[in-house]
Amino acid sequence: MKIIDTLRSRRYAVTFIILIIASFVLATVIPQRTRMSEAEWFRLRSNYPEFIEIISFTGLDHVYTSWWFLAIVVLFSINISLNLSDRIRASWRQFQDIRPLSPSEIKTLPLNAVISLSGDKDQFFKEAEKILKDFRYRLKRHNQGLTAQKARIGYFWIPLFHGSILIVLCGVLISGLFRFSGTVELSEGQEFHGREEEFINRWYGLLKYRPEMGFSIRLNRFNVEYWDRGHPKLYQGFIEVRDRGGDVLTKAVEMNEPLKYRGYSFYQTRYWGYSALFGLLRNNAQELTGYVNLPYKERYDNVILKQDFLIPETGLRAFLDYEPASKILRMEIKDGLKTIVNGILKEGDYIKLNDHTLRLHRIVKWTGLYISYDPGVIVVYTGFALMVLSSLGMVFLYPKRLWLSFEDNTLLIGGDAGRRRVEFREEFIKIVEALKRMTL
Repeated sequence: MKIIDTLRSRRYAVTFIILIIASFVLATVIPQRTRMSEAEWFRLRSNYPEFIEIISFTGLDHVYTSWWFLAIVVLFSINISLNLSDRIRASWRQFQDIRPLSPSEIKTLPLNAVISLSGDKDQFFKEAEKILKDFRYRLKRHNQGLTAQKARIGYFWIPLFHGSILIVLCGVLISGLFRFSGTVELSEGQEFHGREEEFINRWYGLLKYRPEMGFSIRLNRFNVEYWDRGHPKLYQGFIEVRDRGGDVLTKAVEMNEPLKYRGYSFYQTRYWGYSALFGLLRNNAQELTGYVNLPYKERYDNVILKQDFLIPETGLRAFLDYEPASKILRMEIKDGLKTIVNGILKEGDYIKLNDHTLRLHRIVKWTGLYISYDPGVIVVYTGFALMVLSSLGMVFLYPKRLWLSFEDNTLLIGGDAGRRRVEFREEFIKIVEALKRMTL
């Protein structure tokens, strides 16, 4: 069919490669949504509204999950698949081809030599077989002489290389369709269950799919170490994984050492911040607890952190001022424009608000985590591993063939190693010299 022949065309394969490389360049040059914070995205939209509108419409702000990039990947995969089937058949024919060559055919080979013989031919062939076996060749006798082959698996390195490209493309396609990532802010003592409302930002693959986590994590403690000049040299969150109601593991998550569990990866993205843990009690009902995260700063020297929030069930708004250096928290609560509470609040203090009681439990640390789920990663890594394996195989384990045939009182020997005949020449010369020594 014409469409099949078109998709099989190597010219189109080159076109797809160029398009994929161009996509990589665009994804590097154009800011990608998943790499930006909300503040950075807001500033970009404010400063370049028309530019943002264009790249959002065309999907250039999420290249790897855009429909047009995945369409290129699918077409390139079809092209690779069609060529791969032809390559496998050709390699299989070469693998099975052990036919002998006539003297005239041997003379046309790129590597050939003529050895004069005297004595018993059968004895000569027995010695020749021993020499070729020392060079690890597999032999087959025929009426006119010998056929020897070595490293026949090398015929399949090129199909394996093409297949590894196809595996990588399949991994890219799986990632583009099913990948999920998001950011979350987690305070000491707080649990994260993976619910939609717990994320600050969320980014999906083309199918908008996200599996349920099926487990929760809890930030037990956060630690920061500084250099002498005050810059952070280490920040780590000690995270506890809870699966099916039992504690599974605890890991110190650092910038370059994420927590990986059941397909999810949790990366450290913030140094740390301060968070106020409040409890709200109504009459004798169960206490409702919640964290109020104060703004993140790279340094907390001589700063006042401000945050406001709506107190649940009361309709009142609270305003917080926190000084990390002195550990003083000031709180103002307003009912509309009217201030009903204004003063310093210490850990353990409580405030009576009509039918509710608001209590400050403690000031803790919070940190930001980047959460990623990408089922295509393992497929891509597998493809790259096979690509490296096939590349090494093509360099060090390529197929070699030898043909030995009698013509009158001479032995014709020919050799071929495809495109690797230059590398094969040295071994061929050694074999010829070994055979010549037998005739002396």
